[in-house]
Amino acid sequence: MRTFAIYLLVLSLAVACFAEGGLGNVAAAVTDLCQQTKSLIPIVVFLMVIVAGLVYVAGQVFGAEVRSRANVWATAMIIGAIICVLIIVILPNFLTMMYNDPNAVFGC
Repeated sequence: MRTFAIYLLVLSLAVACFAEGGLGNVAAAVTDLCQQTKSLIPIVVFLMVIVAGLVYVAGQVFGAEVRSRANVWATAMIIGAIICVLIIVILPNFLTMMYNDPNAVFGC
């Protein structure tokens, strides 16, 4: 499965590089990816926080074992939301570093 994921990543990068516009399209594709990520992640963060609260509240109704498991699930969802926020903060710098073109401006 891991090999398939790496193969898929390399294939998608190759398609992006050898598209109609050559390497000029890569900057546009990366900018589009960044904009889509920035528009999607706040929704995901909001939903994760809401669901974490619901799981925590629902877990308090049941016994000790289910309560502790619900606490773990809620904590994992909150940590996932924090990681999503970190992705939004780090993404523009990471893309600029990966593209390695000082003149490239990403619309992030």
